This record gives sequence, structure tokens and C-alpha cells, in this order.
Amino acid sequence: MSYYEKLYFKIKNNPKDVTFDELRTLMTKVGGFNDRPGKGDHWIFSHPDFPDIRIVYRYERWA
Repeated sequence: MSYYEKLYFKIKNNPKDVTFDELRTLMTKVGGFNDRPGKGDHWIFSHPDFPDIRIVYRYERWA
């Protein structure tokens, strides 16, 4: 089983214990999403095949 498959099943089996970096890695490396920082703590994910769909994710940095 590849690293990305393990990561997918980890997220699927326990979605409350997912870090932003894990989710970002899976979406950009496997899902074909592009990402860029938005304003402040927001990140914008988009997919080249679906230009009208945007996912805005608030990334809370813990001090």
C-alpha cells in the first residue's frame, strides 16, 4: 500500500485527527487540486477540471 493510500485511509477512518498538512498533501498530490494562500488563515483549493468550484479552508494556527 502506498503512502497516499495509507494517508487516505487514515483520514477516512478518523477525520477528526487530520492535520492541515495531511489534507493538503492528499488533495494536491493525488486529487489534482491546486492550492494557494488566501487572506489571513484561509487557503483556496481549486481543481483545473472544475474552474467554477473553489474550496476555501480556514487553517487555524495554534500557538
